[in-house]
Amino acid sequence: MEIKKSLSADLEGKKGTGLLMGFVLALSAMFVAFEWTQHDKKVIETEPVFTAAIEEDMIPITQQPEVVAPPPAAAPKIAEIINIVDNETDLVEEEVETSEEVNQAIVTTPGTGTTAVATGPVGPVVEEVDENQIYDIVEENPRFPGGEEACMKWLSDNIKYPPICVEQG
Repeated sequence: MEIKKSLSADLEGKKGTGLLMGFVLALSAMFVAFEWTQHDKKVIETEPVFTAAIEEDMIPITQQPEVVAPPPAAAPKIAEIINIVDNETDLVEEEVETSEEVNQAIVTTPGTGTTAVATGPVGPVVEEVDENQIYDIVEENPRFPGGEEACMKWLSDNIKYPPICVEQG
């Protein structure tokens, strides 16, 4: 470091003495603060000049009479209506046609209860990967192609130290 003023104005030599003086002053201030005491003050109690008698009104406890609810009215009876059907009536048999094949699956939509036949092969569903998705947590950390040795070689070839810093050490 270059000296820009006279030697008498240089404060580097007096730095240690100033630090020690500061410690002494701080410790002495703490010692005085810990040893500081106050004398106990005596409190003289005197009788009050005015005493007021406060009368409280006693409120009697009241109880509500219990009211019994009337029993609920009986529900009206509903007459059962029985429809008698002849045993000799002919029922029409309906034939159900299906278009299912071996590789089709029946899909039921929850909530609506509708069913549909899925076409195409039945198997595991492959989700599409969105290339523009931003990840907060990744499973594998990024690596330099070629490993650590190739990274160090690239850094040593491409980073140039400034010549002014080399001159100044």
